[in-house]
Amino acid sequence: MRDQLKFFFAAALIGCASTLAAQETAPQTPAQTPAQTPAETPAQTPAQTPAETPAIDPASNLSLGTPVDEEIAVGQQYIRETFGDWALRCLRAPEGADPCQLYQLLEDADGNAVAEISLFPLPAGSQAAAGATIVAPLETLLTEQLT
Repeated sequence: MRDQLKFFFAAALIGCASTLAAQETAPQTPAQTPAQTPAETPAQTPAQTPAETPAIDPASNLSLGTPVDEEIAVGQQYIRETFGDWALRCLRAPEGADPCQLYQLLEDADGNAVAEISLFPLPAGSQAAAGATIVAPLETLLTEQLT
């Protein structure tokens, strides 16, 4: 196990080294010679003042991604309607009615998702009218039976 970790660590170092080596560096200015003192350097021309340099708009290089289609594609989930904390989530079907289910995401006091519940209809003539899927974290104490 330790040999595998050493191998992966070495591979990661090699990968990082090639990435860092590919970065461009700014050209270094030659060091001042003793004959050239700061008093002998040419004065800055008015065109080179920092106040007159053009401002670069940071949003001009920002990628806004691909445009989103207004129509929902086949196989894509969408929310048809909301009822308080519940949402009616449906799946776009190629033909016929879209299958839907009631969905609720349970959150803790900090807004972190802790569980989710989905209720869906069962076929007509089944012993039960609806089914449910409940997702909770591992080691969650579920002492009472859901009825």
